[in-house]
Amino acid sequence: MSTNKGVDKRAMAALSAGHLFTDVNQGAVAALVPFLVAERGLSLAAAGTLVLAATLSSSIVQPLFGYFSDRKPLPSLMPLGVMLGGIGIALVGVAPSYPLILLCIVLSGLGVAAFHPESARFANYVSGADAPAA
Repeated sequence: MSTNKGVDKRAMAALSAGHLFTDVNQGAVAALVPFLVAERGLSLAAAGTLVLAATLSSSIVQPLFGYFSDRKPLPSLMPLGVMLGGIGIALVGVAPSYPLILLCIVLSGLGVAAFHPESARFANYVSGADAPAA
């Protein structure tokens, strides 16, 4: 007997928008590199370090968020992740020094990492799919 309740389209649209924005924030780092090199005088090595920091802070940390959210669901990580990702990227433009730019990039990456595990759980929930047998 199936308990498939159908897809909650509004919730899926909100999740899709959040996913779009977090992924744009992550991709924005590479797009900012030419501007940071030209306007801030960063070396290519320093700019490459920013891209590496964005990748590591979102990809390496994401499983940790997943581990802890598997133990205790934290739905607030979805909006907080989107907000943190956006704020981090927005602050890159006004950060006065390289260490602060790097910190903003890491902050954005942490927001991306925080969003994905909880949003995957919520997407499964609102998709109407039957829960797998444990």
